[in-house]
Amino acid sequence: MHFVSTTATKLLCINSARCARISPLLAVLGSFGSRYKSLYCQLTEADHANLRGLASDLYRQDSGKYRMLKPPDIANLFNENLMSASLLKDFSDIHETTVQYGSPELADQLSGAMYMHAQSVEDKSSIALRVSDELYNLDNEQIQACLELSCQWPLDTVFQSWTLQKIVQSLDSVCHQRSFQETWNSDDQLFRAVYLMSLNLLKVKETKFLHYFVFRPDTEKCLKTHDALVFYLLISAFNNLSSNLSDTQLENLINRVESHFDNFEAVELAVSYAGLSALTEKQPIPLTKLKKRIESRFGFRLN
Repeated sequence: MHFVSTTATKLLCINSARCARISPLLAVLGSFGSRYKSLYCQLTEADHANLRGLASDLYRQDSGKYRMLKPPDIANLFNENLMSASLLKDFSDIHETTVQYGSPELADQLSGAMYMHAQSVEDKSSIALRVSDELYNLDNEQIQACLELSCQWPLDTVFQSWTLQKIVQSLDSVCHQRSFQETWNSDDQLFRAVYLMSLNLLKVKETKFLHYFVFRPDTEKCLKTHDALVFYLLISAFNNLSSNLSDTQLENLINRVESHFDNFEAVELAVSYAGLSALTEKQPIPLTKLKKRIESRFGFRLN
C-alpha cells in the first residue's frame, strides 16, 4: 500500500495557474491566504507551499537520496571558518536585524539612524545595499550559508523591504553566474543551492538561476539517476515556466518517468507529474497517458 501525504494529494488536484483553472481546494486556501503578494508572479503562495510540502515528503522518504532537500538549518552556520569573511559577518548582521526588527529600513527608523545624515556609523540599510553589491566576493559555501539564512526571512518582511529584495535578487544572480561558468564544487553543492533558491523564490521577481538550471543545454546528461530526475522535475514545478524544450526532449522526460513508474513512490509521481505539467502549456498525449496511469494506480483524480 502506498501512502500519499495530504500535501501530495493537494498538489495532484491543483490545476495549472497559467491556465487559470483553480481547484475548489485551492480556492478555499486562497481565501485564507496571506494578504502579501508573491514577488514571483509565476507561482502562488499556495502552490509554493504545496511544493515545499512535497519536497519535505521526499526528504522524509529517503534523507540520503534526497539530502539536497534537507530543511534550512542555520544552527551549524556560525562556525569560525565560515564566518571569517567580514562580508558574511555583515550578512549575518542584516539577518539578525531582519528577524529582530522586521527589516533594515525599519531598524533604521526605530533607531533614528535615518534622520542622522552626518553619522559616522553605517546604518543598516546602507550595510544591506553594500552586501548585495559585494556578494560575488563570497565563496560557494558562504553563498549557501546566505541562502540558508535568507530562507528564514518572512515573505511579508521582504515584500516591504527594498534592501532585502536587492539581497535575494543578488543571490540569484551570483548563483546563476556560477552555474553558467560551472564553478560549483559538486552536483550536491549545486543542487542544494538550487533548492534553497526555490524556497526563496517568492522573494524575487525573476530567477535566472532556476531558469538556467531547468533549461540549460545539457539538462538530459545531468539526469543520470532516478533521484536526479525527480529533483529536476521538482525544480521545474517551482520555476513554473513552459519550456522551449523540443517535443522529443519532453517526450524523453515523460518516457523516463514511465520507465521508473513501478519503482516510484506516490510522492515521487506527484512531483514528476507537477514538473512535467509545468514544462508544457499543452498536455501532450504521452503526458495524458501518464496522468491516467497515476489515477488508475493510486485512485487520484487529476484535473
